[in-house]
Amino acid sequence: MRSFFAGQEASTSVVGTALFQELPSSEIKTVTLPVEKDDSGFDFDDGFESIEEKQYTPKAKQFIAFSDNRQAAAFFATYFHETYQGFLYSRITNENVIKLDETGKPLVNFVKDMASDFKNHQVSEMFDDHPDYLKESWKAVMKELIESYSRNSLIGLGLMKIGFADEVRMLPNTKYNLSSSEVGDMCLVLLRSMLEDNAIISPYTFVEADTAFFSNNGAPLFKVENEKIGIRHLYSAALAFFWRRNIEYFGNVKDFFGDSEPCDGYEDFKSYIESSPSDLKKYLLSAFPDELIQRFGIETFEWSKWLFDKPDPSYPNLKSVYEQYREEVNSLYEERETAVSHKARSLRCLRRHRSCGQ
Repeated sequence: MRSFFAGQEASTSVVGTALFQELPSSEIKTVTLPVEKDDSGFDFDDGFESIEEKQYTPKAKQFIAFSDNRQAAAFFATYFHETYQGFLYSRITNENVIKLDETGKPLVNFVKDMASDFKNHQVSEMFDDHPDYLKESWKAVMKELIESYSRNSLIGLGLMKIGFADEVRMLPNTKYNLSSSEVGDMCLVLLRSMLEDNAIISPYTFVEADTAFFSNNGAPLFKVENEKIGIRHLYSAALAFFWRRNIEYFGNVKDFFGDSEPCDGYEDFKSYIESSPSDLKKYLLSAFPDELIQRFGIETFEWSKWLFDKPDPSYPNLKSVYEQYREEVNSLYEERETAVSHKARSLRCLRRHRSCGQ
């Protein structure tokens, strides 16, 4: 037993973690076993009536900290638990990042592959008796993404980086004379900002305790003056709750809006929002301060009119995006059919020309 006081939770946690690592993970007992007497007549007895043997029984490590200040002791216990869990989850994430090559891996595939490590190493069992390994894997990744600006995160330490998939094409911006790579860099800056604000759509449903692990304060609250971030997160949450119920529309744009023919994604999403789902409403009421709840009309789903049939210049409108997408896709397919028709006509003319020449 040792006494120490550093006055800072972080340094105390480091010392506590080091002590915890040195604790034995098994209980050692010395037992005395009787030696059977040799009655074979060959006098094989070695003169011992008993022998001692060490038996090892696996035990969970336990760490107890005492303090004269009950408030400080209670805070440290929680802080130590959370930081130790964070260290373990970051370590598993880092080990999986090391396995990647220069091309990286799509986020969804990365999370699924990492879930097997949580199961094999039995890390989650330290914090949950019946863990969902895929959920724990998502929590670990969400933690690193949301804390990307922290110097202690894997991204902040330069051990992990994020980017866009190869199939995502960045078009140059002619108005401001920006190349494709420069547009991509700007989008990454915006992406990092969205990550910091926890504006992430996850295909997994988290309870409050889960969000508290990777967002520090549970469901993120927005400052009243930051209305644009608020509406952006509101729309993201609405889509996330919808996709969890309708996973077939989650993937890329054509899964949601359709390809050569429109699919039911947009209409089903609109019907879902118009039904005023209680789980989405409960989440939004817990995630936003009172002034934004009133301004967006979260109680009555008033915000949905800006998303669909009554656009407001101050907020994004999904209906206009959908209609523009359908118009452009239909135009592209019409151009494709025209090109195929011209090609077929040209081939027929070429065949007739060759037959006339013969």
